[in-house]
Amino acid sequence: MNQSKAILIIVVVLTLTLVGMIAKKQYTLNTGALVVLKTTPVDPRSLFRGDYVRLNYAISRLNVNQFPLLHELEEHDPVFVALKKQGVFWQPIAVFKSMPEAENDTVVIKGYINSSSRGGWNAQVSIRYGIENYFVPEGEGRDLEGLRNQGNISMRIAVDGFGNSGIKAVLLNGESIYVEALF
Repeated sequence: MNQSKAILIIVVVLTLTLVGMIAKKQYTLNTGALVVLKTTPVDPRSLFRGDYVRLNYAISRLNVNQFPLLHELEEHDPVFVALKKQGVFWQPIAVFKSMPEAENDTVVIKGYINSSSRGGWNAQVSIRYGIENYFVPEGEGRDLEGLRNQGNISMRIAVDGFGNSGIKAVLLNGESIYVEALF
């Protein structure tokens, strides 16, 4: 009987963990402030992962001279980037070591230092936000690559009050072509 209880506990814990992961992402997508980020998708197909798009954001590489706090951070350190809408897209305006209080016209997104080139006048730090891959329906990766060549691809990102982010929609010239849904 003890072995049956142990197996049941393991199954319940694993199930709750999976439900928690899904609930966390849905919380971000449903309650987060929406920002539009300029991106350049690459590599629309992977043999093992199916059709997906790897994304590079304009906010993923920040100039160390523009944001001096980046000199103090090491690889894998958390970083909080304040974004402000400038035209259609949101741009970085400040960098913090911990979550600041967001002002009315800003959104703060959490990331992690990925790598850096700190020498010279154009020193940059690469930041990973967890929104760098987007899976598309099977067989549509090549279509998305063709659409990318016809116009501007951008992403609508939901950012919750903790700085967590999730991809809400893929935009082509400002119009949604893929919208993230739970099921």
